[in-house]
Amino acid sequence: MLYLGIDQHARQLTISLRNDDGDVIQARQVSTRPDKVQEFFTKLTRERLGSGESFIAVLEVCGFNDWLIRLLRDYRCQQVILIQPEERKQRKTDRRDAAALSELLWVNRDRLLAGKPVRGLRQIVLPSPTDQENRRLTTLRKEASQVQTRLVNKIKHLLRRHNLQWDLPTKTFPTRRAIRWLQELVLPAIDRLEMDYLLVDLEQAQRRVQELETVIVERCGNSQNANLLRSMPGVSYFTATSLACRVGRIQRFPRAQSLANYWGMTPGCRNSGENSQRLGRITKAGSNIARWLLAQVAHQALRKDARLREWYKRIRRRRGSTIARVAVMRKLATVIWKMLSKQQTYAECRAVALAGQENCKVVSFDPWTAGLRSGVVPGGLFSLWKEPQMQSLSLLSALKQLEDPRDPRGVRHPFSGVVALALLGMLARIREMEVLVRWATTHWEQLREPLGFGRDAPPVATTISRTLALCMVADLQAVFLRWLRTCGQELPDEGVVAVDGKTAKQALDDGRPLHMLNAFVHQVQITVGQWSVGAEKSNEPTVLRRRLEELITNYPLLKLLTGDALFAQRPLAELLTGRGIDYLFQIEANQGDTLDALENCFAHPCRAATCCRNGQ
Repeated sequence: MLYLGIDQHARQLTISLRNDDGDVIQARQVSTRPDKVQEFFTKLTRERLGSGESFIAVLEVCGFNDWLIRLLRDYRCQQVILIQPEERKQRKTDRRDAAALSELLWVNRDRLLAGKPVRGLRQIVLPSPTDQENRRLTTLRKEASQVQTRLVNKIKHLLRRHNLQWDLPTKTFPTRRAIRWLQELVLPAIDRLEMDYLLVDLEQAQRRVQELETVIVERCGNSQNANLLRSMPGVSYFTATSLACRVGRIQRFPRAQSLANYWGMTPGCRNSGENSQRLGRITKAGSNIARWLLAQVAHQALRKDARLREWYKRIRRRRGSTIARVAVMRKLATVIWKMLSKQQTYAECRAVALAGQENCKVVSFDPWTAGLRSGVVPGGLFSLWKEPQMQSLSLLSALKQLEDPRDPRGVRHPFSGVVALALLGMLARIREMEVLVRWATTHWEQLREPLGFGRDAPPVATTISRTLALCMVADLQAVFLRWLRTCGQELPDEGVVAVDGKTAKQALDDGRPLHMLNAFVHQVQITVGQWSVGAEKSNEPTVLRRRLEELITNYPLLKLLTGDALFAQRPLAELLTGRGIDYLFQIEANQGDTLDALENCFAHPCRAATCCRNGQ
């Protein structure tokens, strides 16, 4: 086996050939004229290679490797390895470069032949012929669009020189009407000549863009990956084809982060010693066209994907708009990997992700979503654990009634303790896993024994996330409600429940604050019901009618229901009286007919007059 290093230039090839022992057996320069190159490789295969023997070649990537790669395969080259240089050398000659390439190939021959990566060496995976053609086609389309934009800007600049931009017959340009007006516009001789040249070039550029777009649409229809990418918001045939051909075989990327790293969307780092998080800007490795297209796709996706827009806004508040947009681009790269690897559309991938979030709603520590808010806990955060004897059943004892859904093998932390830790974090208004772990680490001496943990450190964020993801919200709510019925003072014989709607600013529903309907028992200071209303406050009576049976189940002693003027509706009143429940609703002055009817029912007109003066 021979190992050939080639330093390629436009006019000559510098050759360094090594044998199995690693010794250089030939070093020379060969002209790139077709007859000279063919003569060299013919002599190489005839004199240097035995019967059935082959050689391996390595060369650095450049813009004209195609003809040499095809030629090497015709002359018994077993494998062509294309690499990208990492560093710029201080002492550089063509012969030294060729010798370094052949030595690199000989030293790492086993790993390179096995297709394994070599640290410090970036191998270039040759795209398929179809992907190569699509890359060149989309590059031509991008260049044609840039030429068209430059011509339009030159025409506008020429009009501004004479302050004629205000006389354009259309707001947008170029249009047919505007071009006809420009053809008839009176200008000085030289400016008129320049305008005519620009209009001719603009017509040719528009025709070129249309022809390229037609070919791209046809080739996009023949690509399954491009058709999948077309399902992303704001992705055209050009964008889908460009991204698909620059991904290639998706199987060569083991993880979603690998594709983002391939396109240079991950931050660089310079870690050393104790400084283990010295992250810098994104590496910008890989295709700059792919990053340019991802920036445009991110702009459209933020307009049409509400949950992605909410995620972007959270990052923007912390890090600024530039970093937030780059984060969206990286996220879209991971979505593209999932779409191509699982052969799913954008909507299907997002639906799967949202379904996973729905199953893990408890992880976000959202008291409104989980239905766990019970008002202010008396005595502070640790009163439930320090004085359990004052309660008929402590909350920790109630949580121990939850069935542990985890595999018993490898369990390190109690299930009830993890849930209790999450509840304490919720009461402390903690909304991120990493912040919860840091908070628990700070107070671990106080938390470890009461919560039933046996280890010296709290569980990590991923352990808490996986554990809470297995916890069923309905089971947790049932246990919590049972605990509520056992704590506090004795329930009165006849209960009064007040219903009112409140907006939870920190709990979001499709990017908007979540509006909740609350049922509160003042005698015992307990919330016995809480339901999502959506974004409209006017939905409160409808939700209450649907949830009335659940409210009676949670609080069977309900005898009187109070509410504001929004609940003063006939269907709700009839439903309450049918169940033997009295109601007391507020009537405002803008409910004229109802207020007049009540005034006529009063035995003492002075009381009605007093109510009218108060506006109620």
